[in-house]
Amino acid sequence: MKKPIHDIIPAPTHLELSGDRLTLPQSLRVHLPGVCELDLVWALGSPRNAEWVVWEGQGALLRFVADSEFASDQSYRLRVEHDGICIEARGPKGWFHGAITLSQWLASHTEGSAVACVEIEDAPKIKRRGYMLDVSRDRLPTMAEFKRVIDQLARLKYNHFELYLEHTFAYEGHEAVHGKCDPMTPAEMSTLISHAALRGIEMVPNQNTFGHMHRWLTLPDYNHLAEQPEGTLHPFHFEKEPFSLCAANEKSLDLVGDMLEQLLPLFDSPYFNGDLDETFDLGHGGSAALCEQKGKGRVYIEYLTAVHSIVAKHGKKLVFWADILLEHPEVFDDLPEGCVPVIWGYEADHPLDAHAKILHGIGAEFWIAPGTSSWQSLTGRFSNSMENVSAAARAALAHGAGGLILTDWGDWGHWQPPSLSNAAILHFAIQAWSGPELPEPNAHALDRIFYGGTETKLAKAWMQLLRASEALEDGAVNGTSPFYAMRYPPHGLHPEGQWQERCASWSLQGAQAYDQKLNEALATLAEAESDHQEARELEFCVRLALWANARAKERGLHAPVHPDAALELEAIEGDLARLWPVRSRPGGLEDSLLKMRFALFPGGQVVIG
Repeated sequence: MKKPIHDIIPAPTHLELSGDRLTLPQSLRVHLPGVCELDLVWALGSPRNAEWVVWEGQGALLRFVADSEFASDQSYRLRVEHDGICIEARGPKGWFHGAITLSQWLASHTEGSAVACVEIEDAPKIKRRGYMLDVSRDRLPTMAEFKRVIDQLARLKYNHFELYLEHTFAYEGHEAVHGKCDPMTPAEMSTLISHAALRGIEMVPNQNTFGHMHRWLTLPDYNHLAEQPEGTLHPFHFEKEPFSLCAANEKSLDLVGDMLEQLLPLFDSPYFNGDLDETFDLGHGGSAALCEQKGKGRVYIEYLTAVHSIVAKHGKKLVFWADILLEHPEVFDDLPEGCVPVIWGYEADHPLDAHAKILHGIGAEFWIAPGTSSWQSLTGRFSNSMENVSAAARAALAHGAGGLILTDWGDWGHWQPPSLSNAAILHFAIQAWSGPELPEPNAHALDRIFYGGTETKLAKAWMQLLRASEALEDGAVNGTSPFYAMRYPPHGLHPEGQWQERCASWSLQGAQAYDQKLNEALATLAEAESDHQEARELEFCVRLALWANARAKERGLHAPVHPDAALELEAIEGDLARLWPVRSRPGGLEDSLLKMRFALFPGGQVVIG
């Protein structure tokens, strides 16, 4: 008998009830395997507030059994029988997944002291199921928050975690770059790597090594390494800044080598993500002559090959975003052996399948990266994210991708709280483990997984909020019209028509419908009467979105900015400042607020009030 998707998340491959029941003793004794580097007791959880007791002798309720016949080291078989419980697997990974499943089964199928007997056989559809968190766009989590994220990922059977770094790691000798952002120290990174390992999660190092280096290159000591030292207009700041390292300057690779010499030895993973994406300015400055001589594709692949050589000296494979490679098929044959391109694209209709077919054809290991769609949205883009993730899972299975990585970016101040990504994190877990034919999560699943079944109304409010942007029908890509009204104000350096181009289908009717949806979510939140931290985060999202939507309506109707807009923004800034330290380090807050103020003030420099 197959159980509904919300009973076990991710849904197992096979589930059969026997009709019997197991009476649980007061003491839940577990006999652990002799050697296991994963924390199986943590994975088992605390069913009905009972604690598992490690038991060395006979009479244990739960036994872990090694069976070499399983095809995958992540596969397992869980048997709950009338006289005890057994989890069989090849070894630690399968045991851990089985323990996670057992914790859910006991929580949802126990009545009184009796639990339903069941046999579950399970294995993931996708071998590598990862989550990449942007920690370089102002919001850098506290250690407690990092551990919370890792624990949540583990309970959803993720096994890969990356932190996207630009300038937020404490590289020795580069204090001018990271000094003001409360960077991650090597000791902190090592602590997280160890914590993740206990949860069955491989932490993969990530540091951009080509583009997105503006936080470094704006400083005098590094400016000479820039492709365009004088700066260029790019999507991540409101002023012109140097953006990419110069591929024609050998000292660029010296900097990369120094960073990786400090970062990579901390990690056991055989992979390193060097990013190497969005090199907008390549060929427009210091490498112009070289690109003219060889072609941009050739210059790019030669630089990538040099980074690959540095990475290989540390015994790791270079992972990189595949956007530039896909633009230059003429260099496919020159991709170094062992490199892993990652296809990325965050719209529901992005050609992930076509790109996966191309990379499968060149014979390289490749991964696919959809996104949470939480960034640049203020309130999420639920349907887009759900379909984007499902399309990525379909493409991965159809073309043999080695992994799926869910990206969670923080473009433009990372105003969105982590809770805005919960539904996408849940959906990705289902799709990557169980397969893309399964439906999107509902409020009940959100409540069970993130609130332990105690916040029904809050979960409903989140689902209302996440779907609110569908009412806009504004034609916006990678964001929403209210966000873009803040990002591209009339006083910015981008052309005046930037907002209209990005929101070509904007209408007053859609904007008014969005307001209505936001207020409906707020009304449900009021009914919840919740004191949960994520209730306060939801209220912040609504307040910011209502304010931004008012600015969008002014833009769409060519009306003046309301005289109360500055005072309202000051209050919203205060909300963000109060919420921020609960999960995030203080270092990036001022930069985030600066981008918020830019919606009204040139340069964001005017202090409100």
